[in-house]
Amino acid sequence: MTYRGLPQSITGVTNFMKLVSLAGVLLCCELLIGCVEMSLNIREPYQADPGHNFTYQIIDNGKAPLEALSILRERVIDQLDAAGLTTQSGSGEPRIVEIVVTKYQMRPSWEKLGVGSIGGTDWISTSIVVKDAISQAVLSRFEAESKYSSSLISPRRLMQKHADKIVNYLKTGKP
Repeated sequence: MTYRGLPQSITGVTNFMKLVSLAGVLLCCELLIGCVEMSLNIREPYQADPGHNFTYQIIDNGKAPLEALSILRERVIDQLDAAGLTTQSGSGEPRIVEIVVTKYQMRPSWEKLGVGSIGGTDWISTSIVVKDAISQAVLSRFEAESKYSSSLISPRRLMQKHADKIVNYLKTGKP
């Protein structure tokens, strides 16, 4: 049997080459796109109650640059304000949220573009403690971790997504 005048053996090789090319394209896409891994490790659960509001502290033990800490700080306060959970907007019992950056690693842009997810992972880990502002009693402890191995997300966006995950847990009590 022939296909467009070519013998079957050549047609089989052509189909095989198309399959190999498709597999190569899919592998390249996977290496470049990667995936976002976000997790919360809850040691002492927090139950969000109506009327509570928060002040926050961001402490850097992970050697994060000031710009990254600023992005995290802005997003946390914006999200708490939007939910009416800051001491300026709320009227309930105050809580203190201590967010300690324990690990911070961002690859340079040229490295991400050059090798995609093979070149490592962007990573931020934080340890969060929720305390009663008056008694200083610890109400909750949890860790948040965000990893991303693609070149398609900026460090700014990763920090924002990380802050969103923390604030969402404070609002809902659900990971």
